[in-house]
Amino acid sequence: MLQVGNLKNMDEDRKNIGDRAHFSLWCILAAPLMAGNDLRTMSENVRKVLTAPELIAVNQDRRGIQGYKVFDEDGCEVYNKPLADGTTAVLLLNKRREKGDCSSFTEQMKLNTCAYNDLYKT
Repeated sequence: MLQVGNLKNMDEDRKNIGDRAHFSLWCILAAPLMAGNDLRTMSENVRKVLTAPELIAVNQDRRGIQGYKVFDEDGCEVYNKPLADGTTAVLLLNKRREKGDCSSFTEQMKLNTCAYNDLYKT
């Protein structure tokens, strides 16, 4: 069960980052999206995370393939999920305490060019 909206004892920015990371991971892994928070009292940020249409589309992709980890180094994990339309969903997960750059994975994955969308901003 999703724990989005259940984080306690931290500021709102950190809660939002944690909620987004948790939901994104569940979406790329094609896990069941069952909200574990109190829907009656959730914040607007939590509602936006739980109803992000592009992320839900990745989770519910008709190809039904579960995403998998392709990179794990220095607190940065990268997950890959092939989609039915021939594109690939990629999740960059920074597990460090500080903000960081997880872009070094592109060389190891031999990605010469790519186009990307931030699914929380579309």
